[in-house]
Amino acid sequence: FFSEYCMYDGKATQMSLPSVPRNSKGLQGKLETTPISFHEHGSLGARKSNKVRALAKKGSKENAHSLAIRKDGEDAQTRRLGDYAVKRYSDYDIYVSECKRLGLRENSGIKQILSQESSKHRMTHLDLSSNYIPKIAPLLDVLIVNVFLKKLDMQNIGLDDKQTEILVDTLIEYHSDVIETLDVGLNKDVGYDGGMALLRLIKECPRLWFLGIRSTNIPSSLQRQVQWHLDENYNTGVLERVEYLRLLKIFRAVDVDNSGSCTISELLNYELKVLKQELLQRDKEVRSASFRKLFEKECSALKAKVNKTMKNLDHDGDKVWMNMCLNH
Repeated sequence: FFSEYCMYDGKATQMSLPSVPRNSKGLQGKLETTPISFHEHGSLGARKSNKVRALAKKGSKENAHSLAIRKDGEDAQTRRLGDYAVKRYSDYDIYVSECKRLGLRENSGIKQILSQESSKHRMTHLDLSSNYIPKIAPLLDVLIVNVFLKKLDMQNIGLDDKQTEILVDTLIEYHSDVIETLDVGLNKDVGYDGGMALLRLIKECPRLWFLGIRSTNIPSSLQRQVQWHLDENYNTGVLERVEYLRLLKIFRAVDVDNSGSCTISELLNYELKVLKQELLQRDKEVRSASFRKLFEKECSALKAKVNKTMKNLDHDGDKVWMNMCLNH
């Protein structure tokens, strides 16, 4: 037996029907089970079921079409990323190439920011603030290849809800494990939809502890949710081994008496010690730079003196040569 559930008088009832082989005698073709639905008073809603099935079929076709388009886009993007590696494109080259492919105007400010070193995609901090970027698409591949990107500043660049959603999708897919700070403040066209996308970003990126959203049109209630989830990320943040060892080294330097705890006096002494080391290093750099300038100045003066002496020797030699010719 197999069971199907249906609604009758607002209650779920269970119907048990005998199972029939697919190719049994008296049946041609395959046995098809049609879901049965009832109206409130028990009348069969076959017309409604047919409409639901038709809509579901149409929706599945549309979903298949959208998935095919998305797959084609992903394949094209994969080919582009492969070309960047083969041709040893820099971040600058990728941005220029994408602007050309999409038919968008290049931003001179962004071109000055991006590195022109071939195959050196090691940015950890990218500051694009105050550069008008109506379409973020040319920068997406630049973000993707820089897998170590931790800080992204996009204040006052003309972001809207749609561009924010595109940015969030890219960061979630490629930087969810590394991104720590993002600033989209001063973008007044970022509203509710953009705020929801940013909230999704916080939930998907556990290392994200700062999100700048000042002077945006994100509702205050949504801003409170954003801050709550940011605090949760900060309080439940994961400490990696490298960071732990660095902190352990600092703690041992502070805890001079090896008591296992740090007093305020020990902290102050450690701060003074670090400050003195920084000042000495800075003084050393300044002295080195001053010595270099003085050395270059003296070298230039010596070179000029040598050139002058050589010129005088040449002049005196010419005189001697002329006297010898006259005497003969």
